[in-house]
Amino acid sequence: MTAKRKPSPASTKKVGSVEPSCERSPAVERLLEEQQQRFSHELHDVLMPLLFAARLQAEQVRDTAAASSAPDRQDQQEPLARLVDYLQQASAEARRLIVETHPPELEQSSWHQALEHYLQRGLPPHGVEIELQLEPATASVPGPVALALYRIAQEAIRNALRHAAPRRIEVTCRGDGAEHAVLDIVDDGRGFDSNAVDPNRFGLRNIRARAEAVGGRASIDSTPGAGTTVRVEV
Repeated sequence: MTAKRKPSPASTKKVGSVEPSCERSPAVERLLEEQQQRFSHELHDVLMPLLFAARLQAEQVRDTAAASSAPDRQDQQEPLARLVDYLQQASAEARRLIVETHPPELEQSSWHQALEHYLQRGLPPHGVEIELQLEPATASVPGPVALALYRIAQEAIRNALRHAAPRRIEVTCRGDGAEHAVLDIVDDGRGFDSNAVDPNRFGLRNIRARAEAVGGRASIDSTPGAGTTVRVEV
């Protein structure tokens, strides 16, 4: 079941068309995606092992200092404990960036699982209820469409968390998977007036460009004080 808001026609604002010259072409989108994929792989294959090795070494030095009978062991333990904590934080942030830039699920399984993983591991703490209702058939959309739907959902969720102060976000996708899919991202945040807000601030131009790059279309309906609905049809 797809959830969508039904604001009054008088108060609803729809984001208008954007200048074509400002939109990223499909070729540029592919290049950016390839760069993100390479960056994600470098993080996973190079940086993460180094951080892991450094943390193990720091923990070993910390434990050795704790077991020492040296009179200054207490002075050594505190900075070593901080070092271990910093390395743990760096490892967690690297894992989040891997999910943010190019989650492995996009290559190994489906965009549904990639989105679930992103919600679990790719977002900073937020305290907002996020519900996914993704019809199984839509997991089998063609690869470029799957990537576009994933990136649009990712951007819309991120934008809502950054700007809308919502209590709840609902992501739904319905369709047959082969011919047609409709993605809705609905939040109950503060909303905005499209006549008073630069669309670039909310990443709306990127959402529109990604949809059009795979032959789809995107619309954004928002009511001040009553939330925002992003809809993509491909």
